[in-house]
Amino acid sequence: MGKMQTNDSSASAMLLQSLADDDFRNLLNTAAKPQYGSLQRKRKKSQKTAEYGGRRLSDAGENNGLSAEADNLLAQFRREAELNQRNADIERKNLMKR
Repeated sequence: MGKMQTNDSSASAMLLQSLADDDFRNLLNTAAKPQYGSLQRKRKKSQKTAEYGGRRLSDAGENNGLSAEADNLLAQFRREAELNQRNADIERKNLMKR
């Protein structure tokens, strides 16, 4: 048998397949919206970080119509996207130094 590799992305894809059609559409609709939460956190750096730190937009009172499962998947996708972007930024910065 071949060696099976699992990572966060493949696990997310399997969980995504388990969502109902309505949840999937709501997830895509919510993911497509501009995310201003991180910009707001950057602008209001002087305020207490506990007020903004680690909260998803849905936790901040946005009613997006997602099920808890879809909301958790969306948060996981955003974390993965942020990590991938951070790694790409670091790699690009290292290439520019050469």
